[in-house]
Amino acid sequence: MPMWSDLPRAFEGSGLKVIEYSGWQTRGHGTPGTVQCVACHHTAGPPTGNTPSLNTVVYGRSDLPGPLCNLYLSRAGEVYIIAAGIAYHAGNTQQPWQANNTDVGIEAEATGVDPWPKAQYDAFARMCACLASYYRQPVARVLGHKEICSPTGRKIDPNFDMNAFRTAVGAGGAAPTPAAKDFPDDEENQMLILFTTVMTDPGKPAVPETPEVPPDPGDPNADPPIPPTDGSPAVPGSPAVPPKYRYDLRGQRTCEAGGGSNIASAAWACVSSAWGGCNVYLAAGDGKGRTWNLLGSPGKPARINNNAQIPFPLPAGARLVTIEGQRDTDGTVIACDVYNLR
Repeated sequence: MPMWSDLPRAFEGSGLKVIEYSGWQTRGHGTPGTVQCVACHHTAGPPTGNTPSLNTVVYGRSDLPGPLCNLYLSRAGEVYIIAAGIAYHAGNTQQPWQANNTDVGIEAEATGVDPWPKAQYDAFARMCACLASYYRQPVARVLGHKEICSPTGRKIDPNFDMNAFRTAVGAGGAAPTPAAKDFPDDEENQMLILFTTVMTDPGKPAVPETPEVPPDPGDPNADPPIPPTDGSPAVPGSPAVPPKYRYDLRGQRTCEAGGGSNIASAAWACVSSAWGGCNVYLAAGDGKGRTWNLLGSPGKPARINNNAQIPFPLPAGARLVTIEGQRDTDGTVIACDVYNLR
């Protein structure tokens, strides 16, 4: 069986912020089997901070090597993809299908005794809804660690009512349902672009300064005598190194404007960006393997600067347009519109 390298696809279109932690594709204690359950945990970590337990769930503890989960949820509701392989999170379970090699394990940052922020709880439920849908598992197989552990009572996580939680999961994770409306043609021409955030460097925590130790004259009359010491100067610390991220984007749509069913013989695409630039590769295809490079080339994306708007004629026979690349920042807005010329 392959690694769970398709985990990011489960969250496409979910609205969740997904961060791919560096090395997740090959991290794990072996190759897992088919997903049969979603196991929910809380970290029982510190009461403050957005991700205080992140390093622990990735690299483990002195008594248990990491990874300790496949997915991690921050207090802000961000989804970190930690490991595509087996993670040590379940321990002894009541059923074989509830084990580490069949369960996608989620560790959510929480003390285990305090109330959950609504935004984080909703994100947790939405995560589970996405996973259950993608891996074709019933909501009944979204289970808490306290429900699958053996012997019963060995665990208490997560510290909320799982039946109420599964109701939220079944509702799609409390995601808002947009009102139906008839989009004007301009909006129907917009390509759906999916964004992912990839952690390329986890950074380093700050190293505090070591204080100066003054000389000590000692005490020759003590029993036993205390010898004098020279002391030592202060040792400068080092500041924290923040993590680094890559902000990917990709999208695809057919060359049909306004939701029509007739494929035009010619079309054009228009790419625009705002709040920072991006590097993109734009291509057209006929749906049968033939591809035309419109902007950049595979592995060599072209630069689009802030608020640039560039039209690209499409060749006859093109039936779809694809875009992929990287944004400068998480806040960069990138749009690609595809119009028919009839």
